[in-house]
Amino acid sequence: MVESEKRRLYRIEYRKKNREIIKQKYKEWRNKNLNYDKEYRERNIERIKQYKTDWVNKNREHIKKYYTEYRKENPNHKKTLEKQRGKYPIKLKARNRTNGIFNKLNWDREDYCLDCGRLTKLETHHISYKPNISVFGFCVKCHTKIEGVR
Repeated sequence: MVESEKRRLYRIEYRKKNREIIKQKYKEWRNKNLNYDKEYRERNIERIKQYKTDWVNKNREHIKKYYTEYRKENPNHKKTLEKQRGKYPIKLKARNRTNGIFNKLNWDREDYCLDCGRLTKLETHHISYKPNISVFGFCVKCHTKIEGVR
């Protein structure tokens, strides 16, 4: 047996025997380092974006297959979308307008939430769906709180 294989098996065995201790140490570390994920994302934002882009490019066929299967298993999905679009045409126009602005200016939707201040991908909140009305960015949790239960 190769040395690296022995070490791998030992680690597996160790984790099985000491599962609770490892869990406790992990919780303690997470409590001490609450902002670690946020700081890591801020330090490595370009690296993370590049990783995601590479992953999508590498797994394009898998993604295509997944969505093809999803559409087969959920034939009413498209009808539901069309029904929503027909039911709320003003909201659809506002959404399209906002997305067009974001795309035209190459803005990244990842920013700080106006309510809680968390760095995350933002959802846009329309005060009114009329043209030239301000749009605000909130995280999913705060946006749900503002809009009410979805």
